Amino acid sequence: MSGQLVTLVLRFFHVGAGIFWAGAMFVMVRFLLPAMRESGPEGGRFMARLAPKLTPAMLGAAVITLLSGFALYGRNQAGSGGVWSGTHPGITYGIGGLCALLAFIIGVSVNNPTGRKLAKLAQSIQAAAGPPSPEQAAEMKRLQGRLGTAGGAVAALIGITVITMALARYM
Repeated sequence: MSGQLVTLVLRFFHVGAGIFWAGAMFVMVRFLLPAMRESGPEGGRFMARLAPKLTPAMLGAAVITLLSGFALYGRNQAGSGGVWSGTHPGITYGIGGLCALLAFIIGVSVNNPTGRKLAKLAQSIQAAAGPPSPEQAAEMKRLQGRLGTAGGAVAALIGITVITMALARYM
């Protein structure tokens, strides 16, 4: 495969997966999480059904985005004899890549476990076939708040990433 074709394939996967990851995260933070909080236990049950489908898709898109992005960055760096990362576009792409990596780390280390705890709590409330206990309601509120805060941080980092990726080649 020619070098140009490799770059095109990497860009295809990078942009396609990145669009899905960013779009899903923005919809989650702006619409789904607030609706879940407003819906109480019903929102938790909805998220318990949604998360097993959406979480692996977002995780897969994030991994594809990061790996293809690192490969593209490395190809530019190698093709320049090691000086490209010090140029304005190289620095800007690097900032975007770092923000994407931080978003991924927060998503995997905070959002994912918090979402699993929330789903488990919603299942236990549903199994009890009654309203949540005061302790369960407080825990649900705490977990939803944590998910909202960490989700907002991830969305902000992905937003910075999207902006830097769009502008880097013009720097």
